[in-house]
Amino acid sequence: WAEVFRGHYGCKHWSRGFEYSWIAVNGNFRKSHLVLDAGGGMAPLQVTVAREVGHVINVDSGTQVKLTPGINITMSQGDITELKFPDGLFDRVICSSVLEHIDKPQRVLPELWRVLKPGGKLLVTFDLASHARYNHTIDLKVAIEILEPFGAKVPEVPEDGMAIIVPELDPQEGDKPHVGLLVLCFCVDKLGIMI
Repeated sequence: WAEVFRGHYGCKHWSRGFEYSWIAVNGNFRKSHLVLDAGGGMAPLQVTVAREVGHVINVDSGTQVKLTPGINITMSQGDITELKFPDGLFDRVICSSVLEHIDKPQRVLPELWRVLKPGGKLLVTFDLASHARYNHTIDLKVAIEILEPFGAKVPEVPEDGMAIIVPELDPQEGDKPHVGLLVLCFCVDKLGIMI
């Protein structure tokens, strides 16, 4: 899977290759699955997943776009905190590198959980910032609030854990000039939790 995503992103999206590979491996995707890609935009992950499953529905707040004919993806404009789908519709729900771009990320997962079938899997990745900042909403406090309803905890970072230190984007007065980012990946199913 890493080969599939290698080279799709430059420095701006430093973590996508391993995030997408983690989702592909842990998703256990099947041809019969209906998959929701929450906030997927035009990322290559949905195309790869669509080749493995029956159908992918991508709900994103951005504008709708056309995809290559023959790929089983439906693009839909919408708010992932208020999905227009019935309870328990999807076999898999993906939300990759989206939560850190949402004002109230704690509101997203309960809605994604609602549309997930019993026995389905919710696969989530997000950047975890070293400190609270105005333009990156996931710090340790918010990450704990996101995981708590699922009985999960933010794991301790191992000594050999990889973090990236990047210049702050659009710093406001008083902001730190740099931020450390880690990526948290977790998979929740209706039968249990695995981190």
